[in-house]
Amino acid sequence: MNIMSRFFCKEYEYPPVGMFSLGHILILILFLIIVAFSCYQCRKLKEETILKMTRIIAIVVTCLEIGKIIIQHINGEGALIDHWIPLYFCSMFIYATYMAGFGKGIIRDLGKAFIGTGGIMAGLSFLLFPTTSFTMYPLFHYFCLYSMIYHSLMVFLGITYLLNGVEKIEKKSFIDYIIFCTFFCVIAIIVNAIWDTNFMFLKRAGNIPIRLVAKIEEFSPVLFTIGMYIVCVFGTYFLIWLVCLIVNQIKKKKSVA
Repeated sequence: MNIMSRFFCKEYEYPPVGMFSLGHILILILFLIIVAFSCYQCRKLKEETILKMTRIIAIVVTCLEIGKIIIQHINGEGALIDHWIPLYFCSMFIYATYMAGFGKGIIRDLGKAFIGTGGIMAGLSFLLFPTTSFTMYPLFHYFCLYSMIYHSLMVFLGITYLLNGVEKIEKKSFIDYIIFCTFFCVIAIIVNAIWDTNFMFLKRAGNIPIRLVAKIEEFSPVLFTIGMYIVCVFGTYFLIWLVCLIVNQIKKKKSVA
């Protein structure tokens, strides 16, 4: 019974696992191993198979999100809409999987662009810096496990897209990615202005463990929003572009040798 009470407990009801704690590091290593193994096993799949996989993952992450919303309401936290409405940067993965898996034409392209490019870095960033769930709940809590599974799926599916050529790091993917992310960021900014929420962390620093970020917010909320938009959107794409560039350079050197 004590285990179940911890699994569904409220914020700070039990000591949170914390970032970079032993529990965080161990579960991070476990999930990274699972992701690496899964990507290796799926490195030679056909695009149609990957799109079917995308549809399955879309349903899985939707069920996980619904479970999260239900628990939030049971715990009396449903009134805090920015706690449970899926309108954060990583939440875009839900919409992207439906667009890529079930959509056609430009809709599918926009979804694929997020999954196969910056979405990988966004998922990996949260696995390394779980600033929300791991700072509020014990390790074996629904939200902590939900976060690890959800973001691991982001990383796995994105890398699988790249390994099989479903998405490529190029000008078109960059444009599609910017359009996709900007659309949701604009919605978040509007909602934040009306209801004083903090979707996409575009209004307040929240639990971001960087003092400079908090200082920028204090100095100029508008500058903070612009900076967060640039870092989250352009920064995530730049990082995956840089990683792919380095990998391609290594492959070229090996082929020449």
